[in-house]
Amino acid sequence: LDLKMAMQASAPLPSATFNQNVSNVPVPPKVPDKLLNLHKTPRYYVHGKTKSHGKQYIASCLADAGMVEIPSTFLPDNNSAFFWVQREFEFLDDELFTGNENNACIGFCPSQGAVCDKSRFAQTLYRYYGDDAWKITPLTVDIAWDAQRSQWVITDRLRTLMASKPSNFVWITKSSLGSLGSNIYMFRGNDVETFAQFIADKYQPENWGQRLVTTGCSNLGVVEFKSIIVQEYIQRPLLYNGRYKFDLRVYSLLATTNPCILFYHCGKMRVCGVAYNDLRHVDEDDMQAMMESMGTAEEEDTSSNGYNALRYGHLSNCKIQRSHENYDHGSASIDGQTMLNDWRAFVSFMFHVAVERKQFKSEWFENYQHTMDSFTLQDMQHLIDVKCARLLAQCYSASKAIFDAESVRYNRPCQFMFHGSDILIDTEGVFKLLECNRQPSLSLIGHASIKNMTKAMLKEAIDIVLEIRELKTNGESVNQNTALKAQKRWLKCKLDYAVPITQRVQNLIHGLDKVLE
Repeated sequence: LDLKMAMQASAPLPSATFNQNVSNVPVPPKVPDKLLNLHKTPRYYVHGKTKSHGKQYIASCLADAGMVEIPSTFLPDNNSAFFWVQREFEFLDDELFTGNENNACIGFCPSQGAVCDKSRFAQTLYRYYGDDAWKITPLTVDIAWDAQRSQWVITDRLRTLMASKPSNFVWITKSSLGSLGSNIYMFRGNDVETFAQFIADKYQPENWGQRLVTTGCSNLGVVEFKSIIVQEYIQRPLLYNGRYKFDLRVYSLLATTNPCILFYHCGKMRVCGVAYNDLRHVDEDDMQAMMESMGTAEEEDTSSNGYNALRYGHLSNCKIQRSHENYDHGSASIDGQTMLNDWRAFVSFMFHVAVERKQFKSEWFENYQHTMDSFTLQDMQHLIDVKCARLLAQCYSASKAIFDAESVRYNRPCQFMFHGSDILIDTEGVFKLLECNRQPSLSLIGHASIKNMTKAMLKEAIDIVLEIRELKTNGESVNQNTALKAQKRWLKCKLDYAVPITQRVQNLIHGLDKVLE
């Protein structure tokens, strides 16, 4: 609107045929070059910016890169060059894009449910790896909802699996689209009929997704609401200080697609505020009371000791831990027990467990197992990064063809994804990938070291995807071997693309040239 008014103000005056003296008419001021070029300036859109300090920081990084923010009401727009819309089910494609954007960096991927929906995540891994998928993530079976009969369908596979386990075996159930620790329950036993009744009581999916409909989400067809998963619960997790269950939140940046280029970034250690108890050995009456105390989201008995032991001792999600009645926001702790550690503290803990206590076998150290006399904290950090990055590479290798095809279908050469992934470690040091989250929290809370890490990580992620955009706009080919100036803290993960022999030779020549230089 400002540009239109300025152009009108600078338009030529009517000709002298009006027989009027125009000599005293003031000459309108020249329109500033900045305003005239406004329509050419690349623009960005960050969805939900007002609700997240992290997203506000992303917006500031884009503004520093010379972009101008565009309100959602002005979308779609051909000059939009960067989109950060993490939940693909909130918008229809044509609500955001014209299809004529110039290599826009689009963080809006309709098929990302292949790794972010809990049931599809397990299916994607199983279709690609078969039974080896359960070396990456705990064994998982999905349960579909039969709308005609209004009941959950227990497959023969699940019946056989459950019947093969001991009577004190523990399972964890989750709704496919659940987040922030919602709709998670635990069940102990191997009786299929008892389990069927359990999930019938806990999950009533008739109105699932209704809240998203009422909040204006318009693309719900791309996600599967009425699905849950049942997963083998990791019975013997590694415990922090010998008492507290924890998991790791790490980050993945799929910086572009077709071909995919994946990066990994370390994150933080999320610790439960209540001591862990092995559910296999809990008295039957106590176990039933603990399971029942969780109830539905609206009926949870938060005053129950069983509730506290089950929820706060087993689910390390930050949203859950912050809901504890004794949670202290200043120290991010429950009764003095911290619920967040930065990566340095986690590495030190693992060094104590693996090196000083010698809890893991020598094979756990991989390439370091023959040089243990000189093994350092820096070596430990590198080894942990290798293990985490390997899990992410396996996950996205299984889904890369889906994302590559989507990039071609929608003509989005600079499509990208930013995810938060959760990893659990057992007492033998085995790392398991639990899930990938399409919209990880970017609230910049916790210790100063975690805030600083998050900011640096986000800034570099923006720089990486913008550098790839510049390379592709200039007609350069980009793949996993492309060196990027912006890459510093993010570690590149190797996806299992088959490399043609000609490309292998070119890579070898390029490597020799670098050595000779």
